[in-house]
Amino acid sequence: MATAPFHLMWNMTRRCNFQCRYCYFPHEAAPVEPVVPAGVLLDFLDATGEEWVVGMTGGEPFLYPDFVDLCHELSLRHRISIDTNLSISRLVRDFADRVDPARVHDLYIALHIEERRRKGLVDAFVEDIRLLLERGFHLTVNYVVHPQLVPEFRKDREWFGARGVPITPRPFKGFFDGQEYPNAYNAEARAVFAEFPRAGRKMAFNFQGVPCRGGRTLLRLEPDGQLYRCSGEKRDLGNMLTTPRRLDTDEPCRARRCPCLGPNYVLLSPAQDALLAGLQAMVTGNSTAAREQFLIALSLDPELPAAANNLGVLDWEAGAHEAARARFVQALALDPGADLFVGNLAAALAAHGEHLRAKEMVQRQMDPAWQTILTPLARQLARGEETVGWPRLCVDFVPEHRREAMGIPFRLPVRPGIDME
Repeated sequence: MATAPFHLMWNMTRRCNFQCRYCYFPHEAAPVEPVVPAGVLLDFLDATGEEWVVGMTGGEPFLYPDFVDLCHELSLRHRISIDTNLSISRLVRDFADRVDPARVHDLYIALHIEERRRKGLVDAFVEDIRLLLERGFHLTVNYVVHPQLVPEFRKDREWFGARGVPITPRPFKGFFDGQEYPNAYNAEARAVFAEFPRAGRKMAFNFQGVPCRGGRTLLRLEPDGQLYRCSGEKRDLGNMLTTPRRLDTDEPCRARRCPCLGPNYVLLSPAQDALLAGLQAMVTGNSTAAREQFLIALSLDPELPAAANNLGVLDWEAGAHEAARARFVQALALDPGADLFVGNLAAALAAHGEHLRAKEMVQRQMDPAWQTILTPLARQLARGEETVGWPRLCVDFVPEHRREAMGIPFRLPVRPGIDME
C-alpha cells in the first residue's frame, strides 16, 4: 500500500500493571529497564529524512520512565501512536495537557473489562476517555472478545456508549477450552464482528515469499534496542544503541506469520489482494462480499487454489455440500500436496457417506504429529451422521502448505477466514 507511513513499532517493555487472563506478558509492574534514550532514537529517525509514526506498545507504555516527556519530544518531529490500557490517570492527564493531538496518529486503548472492574478503575477510565476526546485525540477503545465474554459484549458496549465511550470488539487470539480462536468463534461472536468489519480484520496472515517493505519503511524495535525487520520476521538489523540499519530494497517476507501491519506493507498481486479482501470479509461474517472477492481472485488467477477452497468453505457453511465438494476437488487438483484441501475434501466425502474413503485420504496425507485431524472424523463415523462445521474444524489442525504463484512462493491460508499461512 503506497500510502502506508514510515512506521517504527516500538515494543517498549513487557511490564504491565494489569493481570488479564488471556495475556501472554508477565503480570508485573516492576521498573522498566533497559531504556532507549530519546535522543538516540530521534537521531536514527531524523537521519532518514522522513517523518515516522512511532508506534509505542508493550506491556504498558505508560510505565516507561518519563513517558510523557518522551511522547512530547518525539511528537515535535514525528508522529506517535500508543497501544495502552490507559490505567494511570495522572499520566493520562499530563499527556493530554502536553502533547498536541495533531501529532498523535492514534491511541489504541484496551478496555480489559474484567481486570478494570477488579481494580475499580471503570469510572476513572470513562473520565479519561472523555478528556482525550474533548481534547481532540483520535482514539479507539477495544474490547477483547474472549469466548466467555461474548454474551457480555453487547451489554458492556451499551453501558459505556451511554457514557460517551464507544467500544469496538477485538478478536481474542489464542486457545481456550481446547479450541483455537478466532477460528472457533460461534455464530453469536461472528455476528458481533459483522457489525464492526474493520475490527474483525485484525488477524494474522502468512505472506511468506511476498515482497514487503518491512525493514525499510516498517521496523520493529525491542526494549533492549534490538532492531528487527518487523514483528513477524526477527531479521537482525542491528541495535539502536550501536549500529542500527535499514534494508535498501523491498525483499520477500521470510516469516510464517504476520501478526500486525503486514497487509499495509506487502506488495500483493491483484489476485492475492482480492484473496486477502475475501478473507477479511469472511472473518467478519460478510459471506456475500467474501464470495465476490474469491471469485475475482479466481478470475485473475485461475490457478489460485485458496480462492477455490474458500469458496468451498462458504458453500459448506451455507449447506451447499455438493458445491463445496466440487470446490474442494478443484482446490486439490490445483495443489495436490496441500493438507488443507485434503482435509476439507475428506470432510465433504464423509458428509456424503463416503466415510472409509475420507478416512483413508486423511491418514495417507497426514503426518503422525497431525493425527488430531482424525478426531472429528472419528466422532462423525461413530455417530453415523454429519458433524456440523467439520471443514472448519479440520482446517484448525492441518499444517501449513505452500504453492508457487506467479513465480513467488506464496503461502495460502491454513484457516480460511482467519489467517493466511
